[in-house]
Amino acid sequence: MKIAIAAEGKQLSGHFGHCSMFHIYEIANKKASFIESITPPPHEPGLIPQWLSGYKVDTVLTGGMGRKAKEIFAEKNIKVIDGLEIDDIKKIADDFAIGKMKKGNSTCDH
Repeated sequence: MKIAIAAEGKQLSGHFGHCSMFHIYEIANKKASFIESITPPPHEPGLIPQWLSGYKVDTVLTGGMGRKAKEIFAEKNIKVIDGLEIDDIKKIADDFAIGKMKKGNSTCDH
């Protein structure tokens, strides 16, 4: 399984559409292995879900994401987990791998 974590540097981004990068991890045997950091294209509705699908991502993790983006990800069969607490990216990846996500409220309401 491959995950993409919306980030601002080494911290989770509070808003998916405005993140400066995505950190890609492979999840296997309850371990998260870093693959790469990628810079997203300019924010346009629907572009980033299409772009991430090209990286064969199964799940996107973020602090917040709008309804329309979630719908587009669902069309691409990519799961979205939002409402995550802002924390260190590596810790979030490791927590995801062992099934211990810290969920709060989504930071996005559109």
